[in-house]
Amino acid sequence: MFAIEKGKKRLFLALELPEIFKDDLLRNPLSSQYGKMTSRGHLHLTLRFLGDMGPEEEQKVSEICRKIDFKPVPFSVDRYGFFPSFRKPASFHLRLKFFPELKELKVKVDKLLEESLGMEPEDPDRYIPHITLYRIRKVISPEECKSFLEWGLMQNIFSSAGNKMTLFQSYFSLEGGLIHAPIVSKIVPLQ
Repeated sequence: MFAIEKGKKRLFLALELPEIFKDDLLRNPLSSQYGKMTSRGHLHLTLRFLGDMGPEEEQKVSEICRKIDFKPVPFSVDRYGFFPSFRKPASFHLRLKFFPELKELKVKVDKLLEESLGMEPEDPDRYIPHITLYRIRKVISPEECKSFLEWGLMQNIFSSAGNKMTLFQSYFSLEGGLIHAPIVSKIVPLQ
């Protein structure tokens, strides 16, 4: 669990995944013996984790989200992997191809955050576009890791495009589950 300063919200900007893309990702769930598959409502492509922000900062980021113009971002499978590493995995993810549309959006978001909030831009060459598929809750062997990668090779994930950017708040519900609540979204036409 994480602690948030009173009066602040934990925020992040993400591209939402089309429902058909989520269907493909969840069609053949991984076994729950090692942890937990990411729920449908938590599947997204994070553009920028913003951290804990007060109302004024939230308003500025909301304005950025409403006003930003971007091209639909192609979603296509690059490969599967683990964070922080194959030897000590905490999560299993689908890495997406880093198309120019995504790089352009990432740079634009970071520039607007720097201008509006003074946030240091992230290096776009160090950004790894990924979708977390599974949270690993116990120590697993290299052989067990290989079974995750084999699962990935058997999936049939069709390419799609993301055209909805959303500012999300992340918090724990009273029941203990993590919630990603949308605050504001910007949708651009698919071309």
